Amino acid sequence: MRSQHSVSLPMYDFPAIRTATDAWWRGIAQHLQRAGVAAAHLSLLHDRPVRELWGDKQLLMSQCCGYDVVFGHRTVLAVLATPVYAVEGCRGGYYHSRIVVHQDSGLQALSALRGKVAAINGPESHSGMNALLSLVQPLSRAGYFFSQIKVSGAHVDSLALVQQRAVDVAAIDCVTYALLARYQPAAVTDLVTIARTERAPAVPYVTRQALDATQQQRLRAGLLAAFSDPALATVREALLLADVVVKPPEFYQSMVERFQFDPQLLAVMA
Repeated sequence: MRSQHSVSLPMYDFPAIRTATDAWWRGIAQHLQRAGVAAAHLSLLHDRPVRELWGDKQLLMSQCCGYDVVFGHRTVLAVLATPVYAVEGCRGGYYHSRIVVHQDSGLQALSALRGKVAAINGPESHSGMNALLSLVQPLSRAGYFFSQIKVSGAHVDSLALVQQRAVDVAAIDCVTYALLARYQPAAVTDLVTIARTERAPAVPYVTRQALDATQQQRLRAGLLAAFSDPALATVREALLLADVVVKPPEFYQSMVERFQFDPQLLAVMA
């Protein structure tokens, strides 16, 4: 009887690149099979809430925000490896966020954002919320910076709010921005980047902590083999995947110390 394991790669699962994402998974699955993990029959789950995906007790492999790995899911998920993206600032398994405003806003510096309206994709997001508030924290006054924070639900929706002038600013994961610029350029038109956040560990490939060490090692071996497979070079390039690295646990734990802000900054969240 085949396992009922689930697999997902939800972090950059845009409709425009879903064919490439599915092809990437099929390539990974072949290498997992060779490493001793029954995965060839599994298909990616799409369009399900990430909390549901990451909390699935049958989860075999997924991709999760590093902030969630060390906070909300620290007792559930285990890191397998960290992708390196072919995007500026992503060397060594890092990424950052772009601080974007409308090109006609006249906003050119972080200090000019005080009293403005910001969009975040979600209150648990590192790239869309944590990185942004950590960046403006030194400029805050008595726990105040933005006049209002709106929750969009997704980076692409935050971008749309900035384009529509419904908000003044948003922080957008640089990989998301690069993929949209390539495959959905209308999503980033009329926008300019006025700053970049501090780099942080990129979104890792994960599995359940409940899987035994041997199974986790097989998953890691299959994933690394997929990254080195010349036959998958075209699909990796389509997804901006340049390399993969294996980091110690403290690589992600460092996010706890490096990205901090006064929770009062969220008091204006709508």
